Amino acid sequence: MLSDRAYMGESEGAGMRFWRVSTILMVVMVACFAMQHINAAYIRKPDYYFYLALSPDGIRQWYLWQPVTYMFLHVGLLHLAFNLLGIYFFGRVVESYLGWKKFLFIFFAGGILGGILQAFLGFFLPDWFAGSPHDRLLQPAGEVYGSSAGVCALLSVFCLLEPRARILLFFLIPVQAIHVLYGSLAISLFFTVVPTDPGVAHAAHLGGLLTGMGLIKAGFHLEYGGLWNRLPNPLDWWRQRSTAKPSPTKSATGSTPRNNDVDRILDKISAHGIHSLTEEERRTLEEARKKMAR
Repeated sequence: MLSDRAYMGESEGAGMRFWRVSTILMVVMVACFAMQHINAAYIRKPDYYFYLALSPDGIRQWYLWQPVTYMFLHVGLLHLAFNLLGIYFFGRVVESYLGWKKFLFIFFAGGILGGILQAFLGFFLPDWFAGSPHDRLLQPAGEVYGSSAGVCALLSVFCLLEPRARILLFFLIPVQAIHVLYGSLAISLFFTVVPTDPGVAHAAHLGGLLTGMGLIKAGFHLEYGGLWNRLPNPLDWWRQRSTAKPSPTKSATGSTPRNNDVDRILDKISAHGIHSLTEEERRTLEEARKKMAR
């Protein structure tokens, strides 16, 4: 069971005082969904979809915020529920593994790039663009909405980090995570090439899955190295100038206590893998990495 694993628990020392970022994201999506239906029942302003949902017409008019805002619009309760479940089951694990900053980066990168792929196809092949005109107040035709592409990116990262984990398809059939990833890729690619299911943004799903795979391939998940960790931090220069560097206290053997801590943590990684580290050990390792970089 995923709930039995160490990384599914609360962060050390945090207790119940702080919410996970994945939880906050789900609350924001529920609030946006409630506002959509309040608008449909009382305000009745369907034109907001033109400004917030992702569409070729909006991109033509340089509404460059649409690849982000479309992720917070959902047409129905099931649409919202499936995306919330994806964030709950996969996003929490990714956040626990990689931290909230990388979690958000994966989610928004997958959503944005998946949306851009869907919009690109919409310019040239409008029939491929998702949309249904059955309710103009909740689901205008020719527009894409929903966080599925971001959730697909989280799913992809989860499946590559935990390829042998079991996922219950339809809450009944246990399937290894890596096979779920391959199956999702196959379905998304097929219906992107064979557009017979226009009610679902399969190209956006495909873009999200490929984004997650690309980030893992680039070493995004690694504690040391990888594209993310090679990016310069503009705050480092200021910290170096504003923070004094006290000389470390030497032990009888001439090594510092911090070095002993790092050696112990590295031995633990070698024996049990990086995912066995506690939050405190991760912070210690990150501090040591920053000192080496300076």
